[in-house]
Amino acid sequence: NGPVQFNYESWLTDDQEKLVFQAKAGDTLLVVKFTQRYNADTHCLCANSGLAPKLLYISENEIRGWKMIVMEYIDGLTLYINMAQLDREDYDALLVDVKEAVQKLH
Repeated sequence: NGPVQFNYESWLTDDQEKLVFQAKAGDTLLVVKFTQRYNADTHCLCANSGLAPKLLYISENEIRGWKMIVMEYIDGLTLYINMAQLDREDYDALLVDVKEAVQKLH
């Protein structure tokens, strides 16, 4: 529906090589990610199943090979950092979600 202004709030990873940020447009929290490859169809399939945040924008024009991806922000843990800290019940629930996602993608 046209351009949306947002402000970057913070990095969403401790790895400064990963360009993933929390941003804010008005009162709405967003995730802004820069990547050289992205499969929007796969993301939308997972989002429609409740396994990924809603994809809001993917740039059509790459800038020096990079695309900008914008999605809704969902509060939670980053598995990259916190998977070892999950209790057994949450770990088992995560495995069920991952299996469901893989089945939908194949």
